[in-house]
Amino acid sequence: AEDLLKNWGVTEIPANIGEIWDHNLHEAVDSVSEPDKPDNTIIRVVPPGYYLDQQVVRPTKIIVNDLTKKSAGT
Repeated sequence: AEDLLKNWGVTEIPANIGEIWDHNLHEAVDSVSEPDKPDNTIIRVVPPGYYLDQQVVRPTKIIVNDLTKKSAGT
């Protein structure tokens, strides 16, 4: 199935844990506050997103680190 998608010009948008969140490629569906990780970085990829001929057809859904958000214990 992956080869079929590539033949049609569909490729997965790369999103790696620890990368800076790019609002052009990623959709933040939730945020957490993890003080030991940099602000605005990807904590988790929920489902991947896809390009069609280098145009975003579905952004990668992510959970992003937001250091301005208070932790549950504070």
